[in-house]
Amino acid sequence: MPDFVPVKALKKEPLRASCAIDCAQHCPMDILLEELHEMGDVDVLVVGVGECAYYSRKMPFSGGQRNWAYQLEDREIIFGELSGLDAALARLTADNRAAVCVSTCVPSIMHLAVPELIARKYPSVACVEAPSFQGISPTDSLETLYCALLAGAPAGQDAGVAVWDEAPAGLAALRARLRAGVHIVRSRRFLGLLRERERAGAGVWLDDYSFHPLDWYARHVETLRLPGGALEAMDALTRALAARGPLALRGPFAYEFALYLCRAGAQVRRVSFGDFHRYAYERCLKLPEGILVCPENGVLEAVPGETALDFTPDSEEIARLRGSGRLLFLLRRAEEICH
Repeated sequence: MPDFVPVKALKKEPLRASCAIDCAQHCPMDILLEELHEMGDVDVLVVGVGECAYYSRKMPFSGGQRNWAYQLEDREIIFGELSGLDAALARLTADNRAAVCVSTCVPSIMHLAVPELIARKYPSVACVEAPSFQGISPTDSLETLYCALLAGAPAGQDAGVAVWDEAPAGLAALRARLRAGVHIVRSRRFLGLLRERERAGAGVWLDDYSFHPLDWYARHVETLRLPGGALEAMDALTRALAARGPLALRGPFAYEFALYLCRAGAQVRRVSFGDFHRYAYERCLKLPEGILVCPENGVLEAVPGETALDFTPDSEEIARLRGSGRLLFLLRRAEEICH
């Protein structure tokens, strides 16, 4: 049975249940290739050893999109001699098409100067370092991908609102989306881009993936297009849960809901969820240190005096919803479970 550990212990063990020790998960290269395949207008060069080159071919790209791999030889790995890779990059960029270079585990372990080579000679190529051993989840690499693809893209001056959701769009569409003056982020893959753009002062960026205090939603109610009565309902339901007593939460985004409730004054004692990645880890660290968490979706055993809220039967609906809609759904389901 999966163990519950206090948040303070999780701080010392960020790779708990991560891709670094769970061989059942795909590596970041696989996740990146799936995303780039869906985008459809970016060429790819994977740099790694034979296994990387072999498995990078499992998904055939179409429509002229190139999926190349450069297999490093022993002398290149040992001595850091990258003239062959240099030639491959020159060939890839000869016709000025958009391209990404995915650098895998061995180049990172051996500190090969792949990013430096690209920055010096091929600045139009987005370099994504994606070693499996550095991340908590392979999906964390998607934030890195979009930051690299859109680095340096000009900020927009349009009056429109752009919504950054789950569906991967082509690079041309993403660059066009940047022209908007207001951006609503509803996908974890774009949170890194949000942080970079906020630091650069490039337009107004709203994080509607995370849960926020109610006053944040009140400030942005029109931009987010919250339905009538949503704020009042969220306020009433939050107050009721905060007054209920000790709570235990289980299911998708349980860590996010727990953080929201704690900030609203609720007593949360245990949190169980299944999808552990960098964002979940960072949000867990914001919880009170005494809360017990289980990032392996452990069952909530009954504890006297504690109300258990298990949202796992609602996993599909929770995954479908976004931001404020997801929060309102969880609040309403919590009320139903309590009664």
